[in-house]
Amino acid sequence: INQIIRTIEGAAKNEYQFIKSCKEFFQYEEPHKIELNESGDCDYIIPIKKSIQNFLNKPDVIDLLVKNTNETTLTAKKDKDLLLIYRDGTAAATNKSLEKNINSFLLQLYSDEVSVTNPIGPKQDEKKLSLFYYILYDLPPIIRSLLNSVSLFGICLSK
Repeated sequence: INQIIRTIEGAAKNEYQFIKSCKEFFQYEEPHKIELNESGDCDYIIPIKKSIQNFLNKPDVIDLLVKNTNETTLTAKKDKDLLLIYRDGTAAATNKSLEKNINSFLLQLYSDEVSVTNPIGPKQDEKKLSLFYYILYDLPPIIRSLLNSVSLFGICLSK
């Protein structure tokens, strides 16, 4: 317990120590800045491959993915009129990527726009950000609906 207390206290001393501890204990991956032009506009991306690897390394995630995929496939085969997930539809049946990689997992992508402002500054300083997320679509719906199943992979300034 003393080691945990020292680690937490050390992580909070400064930003560098905090980020270092997050990388060590939580496999934190820093966003990468992408310069868009010479006027300073930029985007940030979080490497999606590393993020997915970290998620798949969590206990029981692969088992949940495989089990859910197999269960929904069996249920859909029993009732041809039942569409439980994307894989059951005609678009998936003609999807060349799924045809070629039958055991692949699906990603569902989302985007959202939020307004950010300095609470002590004027309203005109409000900025709009576009946020991009993904979810492993083959997770069971109850898991897929949890906030920690949603992963951020990009942020950019909206104009």
